[in-house]
Amino acid sequence: MIHSLFLINSSGDIFLEKHWKSVISRSVCDYFFEAQERASEAENVPPVISTPHHYLLSIYRHKIFFVAVIQTEVPPLFVIEFLHRVVDTFQDSEADNQIQMNRVGKDPTFKNMACQ
Repeated sequence: MIHSLFLINSSGDIFLEKHWKSVISRSVCDYFFEAQERASEAENVPPVISTPHHYLLSIYRHKIFFVAVIQTEVPPLFVIEFLHRVVDTFQDSEADNQIQMNRVGKDPTFKNMACQ
């Protein structure tokens, strides 16, 4: 279903990419960047962009674009829901790390374990 996932920051830099089936060139994101330029605001970039050989499905959360690249037509809501779940997982993981860091800093038992 999803061949590649690109994370793009608000400056337009691709700072993370993951490929599952085969490596898809970053140049596929040029279609996304063109749509981004035409949009008046980041939230107005179309969530589904059709290219000659791929479909780009994207969401915008926390000032980051999550762009999934697929090669066959699939129900877009499945992919968009998956992308939202990925963001939620990152967010939950970050919250867990923050809680753990606060606890390690305050509890001498954890502090000693962290230093070993």
